[in-house]
Amino acid sequence: MLARIHRFRVLGVGGVLSLAKDVARVTADSIDITLLRELVKPSDEKLGSLKLLQSAMAARIGAERAREIMGPLVGIYDLRLGDAHLPAGSLSEAFELVGIDVAASPVEQALQLLDRACSTLESIHEVLSAA
Repeated sequence: MLARIHRFRVLGVGGVLSLAKDVARVTADSIDITLLRELVKPSDEKLGSLKLLQSAMAARIGAERAREIMGPLVGIYDLRLGDAHLPAGSLSEAFELVGIDVAASPVEQALQLLDRACSTLESIHEVLSAA
């Protein structure tokens, strides 16, 4: 799957959504929620991987900063859902959450999506690896 995650496969908005789906698979869908549940001990058992990760980070840096850092991954996950489910208004919100310029070309949007995903993962790593 990693070989398919690149900006040049995106030819239109549908391609951006498809790319978001693949990025969500290697991020949100790959998180070990069993481990996070042990670390966070959530009161709500329905929390998904991104909310659990956000809670783990909030314990270290505060809820607002954790929410800010996680925003792009949440937006990417929303775009993944938008491939088949979200109405156009929600897609606009997801693009904004990720930090994608809707006026840019699809290839540029794909680059922005990948850049935001990578920088978000780097920020998460910095927060969770700090002693």
